[in-house]
Amino acid sequence: MVNKQPPNKQIWLSSPVSGPKRYDWVVDAATADGEDADAAGDDGHGGRWIYLRDGSGLTELLRREIGVVISTEDGERGE
Repeated sequence: MVNKQPPNKQIWLSSPVSGPKRYDWVVDAATADGEDADAAGDDGHGGRWIYLRDGSGLTELLRREIGVVISTEDGERGE
């Protein structure tokens, strides 16, 4: 189950596999300024959904748990 919390910039996830987690929207200053082109983030501008307790990302968890390839807007496939 996924529940968005827009005022807090959070996504709450409850998974039968990994349990409950709360992901916060985090923008890395280096990637937002274009310094690290390889780390464009979930939005292409350095923003990522991060579980602050262990630093894991929502995209990686979804890939692992549902076993699908997630595509970016420009059609590139994430692995």
